[in-house]
Amino acid sequence: LGYLFDAVYADRDALAERSKQGEAGLDGEFISLLRKVRSQGNKRGEPSLYCEYGDYLLAQKRPAEAVSMFIESLRITRSFGWTLHEPALLTSLFKARFFSGDEAGARATLAELETFLKDHPDIPAARKLLGLRHAGRRSSV
Repeated sequence: LGYLFDAVYADRDALAERSKQGEAGLDGEFISLLRKVRSQGNKRGEPSLYCEYGDYLLAQKRPAEAVSMFIESLRITRSFGWTLHEPALLTSLFKARFFSGDEAGARATLAELETFLKDHPDIPAARKLLGLRHAGRRSSV
């Protein structure tokens, strides 16, 4: 089963790279890969794929659609207790909400990020700033 997961991760990485290169028309491939991950029962592979799809949607100037991808990535990430990933995901969710015109949602997400950082003072500084660094390069929205 491990090699099947590895193959999906390789497909995810290749798709993410194509997305970062600005290729359009990748929605079907993201959806297909999400279905494949789910059919394998590979729940641990979903958060990064949802995040990559959200990044793609932001880059395609479709921030309103990206919101749901980041929410789902964050939900699954939290279910695993992967707190180190939350600052980057909250930053991406903030950006998607902001650029979709959801000012109230953006403010709420920013407040959530601030609360998270106060509640987790032990999070490494690099992780606190990681989201801000990545959010700036994920899209040109």
